[in-house]
Amino acid sequence: MRLSMNIEGAYFSINQNIQYVLSNEKLSFKEKQRVMNLISDIVYKTIDDNVEEEE
Repeated sequence: MRLSMNIEGAYFSINQNIQYVLSNEKLSFKEKQRVMNLISDIVYKTIDDNVEEEE
């Protein structure tokens, strides 16, 4: 149950960050794209580093 709450909290946090970036009028398209790519890279790296693959 606790893991589920942690995952849900992380999802909402990431979603908030994405919404902030997309709605920020001060950022250019390229800046938004760069930030979105960084968020994606970090999420995938974190998953890869913390999830054991089945063999």
